[in-house]
Amino acid sequence: MERSSYEVYRLIDQESERLGLEIRWAGEVWCKPGFVLDRYHQRFLLLYIYDGICLYDDGNRFLRLDPGTLILYKPHEHQHYATTEESDLHYYGIAFSGKIIEETIARMPLLQKSIHNVGVDDYLAKAISNLIRQMMVVAPSRSEIVWGEFFRVLGLINGAILKENYVDRADYNQVSQLKNAEQHIAVNYNVDLNIKEIAQTSGYSVSWFEKLFRKHYGMSPLSYQAKLRIEQARNMISTGIFRISEISSAVGFSDPLYFSKVFKKYVGVSPKEYRLQQRKKI
Repeated sequence: MERSSYEVYRLIDQESERLGLEIRWAGEVWCKPGFVLDRYHQRFLLLYIYDGICLYDDGNRFLRLDPGTLILYKPHEHQHYATTEESDLHYYGIAFSGKIIEETIARMPLLQKSIHNVGVDDYLAKAISNLIRQMMVVAPSRSEIVWGEFFRVLGLINGAILKENYVDRADYNQVSQLKNAEQHIAVNYNVDLNIKEIAQTSGYSVSWFEKLFRKHYGMSPLSYQAKLRIEQARNMISTGIFRISEISSAVGFSDPLYFSKVFKKYVGVSPKEYRLQQRKKI
């Protein structure tokens, strides 16, 4: 028997359908021992296992997935998973669809495979919980607030998967100590950073922290923050809702002209040109 808390089914308004951004469901779910789900779904379904064991059917056998695992089912893909006979399963789930969302995740490592082991991350769980709460209280006419929370979740997932991909090549202890700093930057991406304070979260001096961060992330902490800001700005531009000046302020730039300069550096075109490109795609 499946029991859900904060489970929300949401009809998307006409503006969402026009823009191709549809978040149809988000929920925090507990499944009792012996529960089995077997169905097809028309949308993407993202599951984040927070506690318990999930038995995932890969088409040939059941794989035993531990807490901290992300599962992505693609549209019209067979969804078949179960719990063990011994324990409950606690996970977060989001069902979504739409052209812009498909184009967004197409640039992410999330889509490269169905299963990612990113570890139990309270920041990610909290971000999904915030999305669920916003879906419960925000009126459909203000659904851009929900989209903002959803894109924030995607950003945290992207960072977690990138960390998963390089952790085998890097020194594990150093990566573990840098995790707090990386999470702090991801959560506060639109706030000016104090490098000394962030270095202290990893237990390093400023100079050694910046050296290790560049080694494992391929860029400085400030460049990493700028990359997160621009990725969020791209997502917000794609919605077609916000003015460029609003987006600039939302992602942490006080000067729209400087924002445009940084955006062009990372994306190759100005924010206005990028908006025109997205409108042509729609």
